[in-house]
Amino acid sequence: MVRFRVSVVLRRLAIVAASNNHASNIACRKEVAMQLFEAYSALSCCFISDQLISMALLPGLRCLLRDMEQVAPDHAAVVASMIREFESGNTGDANSHAERNNDMASSTSAAMGLPPDVSTEDMRAKMMSRFKDVKDRASQSRTNFSKIFGAKK
Repeated sequence: MVRFRVSVVLRRLAIVAASNNHASNIACRKEVAMQLFEAYSALSCCFISDQLISMALLPGLRCLLRDMEQVAPDHAAVVASMIREFESGNTGDANSHAERNNDMASSTSAAMGLPPDVSTEDMRAKMMSRFKDVKDRASQSRTNFSKIFGAKK
C-alpha cells in the first residue's frame, strides 16, 4: 500500500513539475519550483524502487532542474546532484539504495541549511512542518491546491 502511495505521489509531482515548466508567471513558477524542491528532497530519504526512479522520479527532477536553472540557480546544482545520484544508484541492490539514500539525505540537508548530524527523522519532521505551513498559507490565500493534485476529469 505504501509503495502505491509513493508511486502516485511521484507521478503527480512529475506532472506538476512538467506543467510548471510552461508557467508564465515567474513568481508563481518559482514558488512551485521551491515547493517541488522540498518535496523531492524529502522523498530522497525514502526507499524508492528502481522502476519508480526511472519512470517518475527522474523525469520530474529533470523538469524541476529546468525550472531551477531559470528561477533559482543557486538550487540548480543540488537538483543536478540529485539526478546524478539517482542515475548512478539505479542498480537494484538494497545496499546501494541505503547508501544512495544516506548520501541524498546529507546533500539535501546541507542544501536546506541543516547541520550534517540531523537525522532522517528530524528532516522528515521539518519537511512535514513545512508542508503544513504551505497548506495553511494556501487556505489563507484561498488557493485551491485541489486543482493541482486533483484527478483529471
